[in-house]
Amino acid sequence: MHSRLKTAEIALAAVTTTGLVIAMLGTGNWGMGVSTLASTLLLGLIFYTKDFDLGKVSEQHKNTSDALWHLREKYLDLLTDLQTEAASPDNIMRRRDTLREELNSVYSCALVTSTEAYAAAQKALQLNEDLTFSEIEIDMLLPIGLRKITVPDSE
Repeated sequence: MHSRLKTAEIALAAVTTTGLVIAMLGTGNWGMGVSTLASTLLLGLIFYTKDFDLGKVSEQHKNTSDALWHLREKYLDLLTDLQTEAASPDNIMRRRDTLREELNSVYSCALVTSTEAYAAAQKALQLNEDLTFSEIEIDMLLPIGLRKITVPDSE
């Protein structure tokens, strides 16, 4: 989106400049009309995007994604320790509670999703089945001892 807005700004500025050059050379009044329209659209676009820092928004989404990935790995470690009985039940419960608090902290700092973005993601997941996994793929994410389906591990 950020790239498209910047491209639109450049295109509108180019059309405005071209129209003004044509008008200055006196080759027709249409250049002034095109420049006026393009300049008005450009001004509107600049006002619309003046409070947006789309690079910062993108960075915040990336940070949330990274934090969720890190928590996923911690949950996987917890499941492994649970399966191998490498930790006491009290230790496991404390770690689980800590992970829940960390997850809540990540979500509380995450940007709110717009209705449009939510609808697009819902369509991609439900209708197009984007980013959905088969049982085998899900099992491959788990430690061998926790898998439901016996599949040779490629590790």
